[in-house]
Amino acid sequence: MENKERKVGSLGSKVSLIVVCSVLVSTLAIGIFCYFAYRDNSIQLTGEKALGAAQSIASGIDGDKFVEYDQTGVTDEYFETVKATMSEMKKRNGPEYVYSLADAGENYKLIISGYLEGEDQTAWGYLGYTDPKNIYAEQTELVFKDGVGRYTEPQDYGPGYGILISGFAPILDSKGNVVGVVGTDFPMNEQIAKINQLIPIMGAMIAVTSALLILITYLIIRKIIALPLRGIAEKSKLLVLGDTDLHMEKKYLGRNDEVGLLSRGFADIAENMQLQAGVADALAAGDLSTELTPRSEKDVLGKSIVFVIKTLRELVQEAEKMTVSAVAGKLGERGNDEKFSGGYRQIIAGFNETMDAVVNPLRLAADNMDAISKGDIPTPINKELNGEFNDLKNSLNRCIAAVGLLVADTKMLSDGAIQGDFEVRADENKHLGDFRKVIEGVNQTLDTVVDKAVWYQAIIDSIPFPIHVTDMDMKWTLFNSAFEKVMVEQGVVKTREEAYGMDCWHAGANICNTEGCGIKRLVEKGEGETFFEWGGKNNKQDTAYLKDKNGQNIGFVEVVTDLTGIIRVRNYTETEVHRLENNLKLLAGGNLEFDLNIANADEYTAEVSEQFQAIGQSIAEVKEALSNLTQDAEKMTTAAVEGDLSNRADVSRHGGEFAKIMEGSYQGDHQEIKNAMNETIQNLVTYVEEISDTLAAVADGDLDLEVTTDFRGDFVEIKNSLNNIVSSLSDVLGDISVASDQVASGSRQVSDGSQALSQGSTEQASSVQELTASIAEVAGQTKQNAVSAGQAKQLAEEARINAVKGDNHMKEMLHSMEDISESSANIYKIIKVIDEIAFQTNILALNAATDSPWRF
Repeated sequence: MENKERKVGSLGSKVSLIVVCSVLVSTLAIGIFCYFAYRDNSIQLTGEKALGAAQSIASGIDGDKFVEYDQTGVTDEYFETVKATMSEMKKRNGPEYVYSLADAGENYKLIISGYLEGEDQTAWGYLGYTDPKNIYAEQTELVFKDGVGRYTEPQDYGPGYGILISGFAPILDSKGNVVGVVGTDFPMNEQIAKINQLIPIMGAMIAVTSALLILITYLIIRKIIALPLRGIAEKSKLLVLGDTDLHMEKKYLGRNDEVGLLSRGFADIAENMQLQAGVADALAAGDLSTELTPRSEKDVLGKSIVFVIKTLRELVQEAEKMTVSAVAGKLGERGNDEKFSGGYRQIIAGFNETMDAVVNPLRLAADNMDAISKGDIPTPINKELNGEFNDLKNSLNRCIAAVGLLVADTKMLSDGAIQGDFEVRADENKHLGDFRKVIEGVNQTLDTVVDKAVWYQAIIDSIPFPIHVTDMDMKWTLFNSAFEKVMVEQGVVKTREEAYGMDCWHAGANICNTEGCGIKRLVEKGEGETFFEWGGKNNKQDTAYLKDKNGQNIGFVEVVTDLTGIIRVRNYTETEVHRLENNLKLLAGGNLEFDLNIANADEYTAEVSEQFQAIGQSIAEVKEALSNLTQDAEKMTTAAVEGDLSNRADVSRHGGEFAKIMEGSYQGDHQEIKNAMNETIQNLVTYVEEISDTLAAVADGDLDLEVTTDFRGDFVEIKNSLNNIVSSLSDVLGDISVASDQVASGSRQVSDGSQALSQGSTEQASSVQELTASIAEVAGQTKQNAVSAGQAKQLAEEARINAVKGDNHMKEMLHSMEDISESSANIYKIIKVIDEIAFQTNILALNAATDSPWRF
């Protein structure tokens, strides 16, 4: 039955189909995963932004005031301030709605809402407006319960509202109770639409990517599998036709896969057949020195050739005897053809006839063929032969020339490849037959190597980071275009080829030829990262070993990354934050000599500089406000010390809470401090007036009085001392009055006695004793009056001292009250400034936190 040739199938197509299916499935899975990951990430970022905005606003709301608005529905300037803050948040960060809620049982009551300029502020969310709870997410009620801020999943609120993500943060009163919730609704319609727009884009990308992978996979499989197998099949057809002169391509023989195994198998078959053919050729040429060992007991051809060799050797031996005889001049000597049979007998017979003419040409040809088979190319044969032997000589000479040229061109190509010159090529037209195929194969191999080298170089050049490769002696062996550009700009080289073989320290970085060298750090410490300055920029270098196919280190690869922008912004921020920290410390210590000189920005720090310029402007305004407040407070304190309690500050010079301080409008604990201060001042005025009136009355001689006003604290002792002084003065002056009356009475008695003495001497004798007694009594009474007067003087002095002490106590008390007032004012101002700065810092932090995801 005649064999029909089967249709040739494509193994590459089948393998490509399998790979294509795998690529499509994996690409589709990756695309779906990326879609949902991007969507979840967008939702999370928007939710965190909404929660951060709500927390920032909630932290700046006074919970007690919030409850007051809820209960009374009366708004004030603080209400408008919070409302303006919400509007600013809405303007800066883009929420659709900003509002605050109070729990009203089955409903929520809207207290404060933020609006943009031009929006209808009565449309919804005015003070006291209520909404049913079921239109809000369940996170709202959870925040009221546990006081923990939350954000919702995207909610579709229908036409007019769209898809929103809401953030809720608790409002706490002074006792830490949750009294309300701040809500911010951020729109997700545009983002959801953009995310959904990614579906056809990702589908197109998957289709394009799959098509490219299919094409690349097909080309690769065709090149590394289909074409080699097809070439091997073509070679097998030659074997079937008996052509053993096969030359398998070296690129297939060197492979370690099935193609390599199959190629080497066919090469072994061809080699064995060539060996047997060579032996047959040698036998045909009369060379019987070739040995052949059968590969197995079933190697019938090998065993047959061995038998032929044995027979031919016997034949040659017989011929040699004839040759020896011929050389010895015994030309009549003939071979013994009886030892052989068949054609061999005819050969001996023919040898007997032609031995002299045949032996020398055959030996010459055999020697040359043997030398060629051993790789030793002989010199051309110059000896003249006769007849057909001369044609044999010419054929051998052509064979020697062809093999020699093949060896010379092959050596030339291999030497060029070893020296790195892959552009050298051999002239294929100088060769014939299979020798031409050999040269063509080598030339094609070099073309493939050059194409691959150019391809790999293009890949490395497409990387935007500077990359360079050195050998183990730290000499350059390869650049990419980014590194070449830097070297050319620095004037180190003009082209990359010029740098190959140079020491890598020519790069001129500040770590070159130091212990900070990236290669030294990798070799000595095992550290692959190095930070350094190069070309006026801050860089990071990653260093790794370059290994050969056996895993041996043959060089180093270094990749440079520019970190200048990150480091410049970090250093600038550290400097300005330190300046801000020092200014706050000065503020806390009452020193307004702030450092407002913001550092100059460069191309990397322009954006962050604008933020610190805004903070500096705010601190300058704080300084001016505090200076005005301090000046007015000092003026009022001086007036109060001088007794002028009617002095007032110019309220128009102040704004916000500072104006409230000067106007006297206080809230919370500050209201209590103000009331206490007013009450203290009023009490002092009352006490001073009472004491002044009492002392004036005493000075006018009115001692019949008593301080009855209700004094408090240490003023009670002053009141009691003043009453004791008045009482003591009254008693002393009473005793003095009694003593004066007694002196007057004694004087009258003396006068009467003198008159009686003058009226009658007769009565003088009887009155002398009585007069003496009266004088003694007057003298005693006078002494008693003197003692009483001394006591009165002592009491008056004590009263004076007590009055002076009381006056000093009053002055000290007034001074202490002034110090207390001043300290309270300073503490209030510092607390207020710190609150303002903390609030602004929270706003800035929130803006930075909400803006950062979109910048990167």
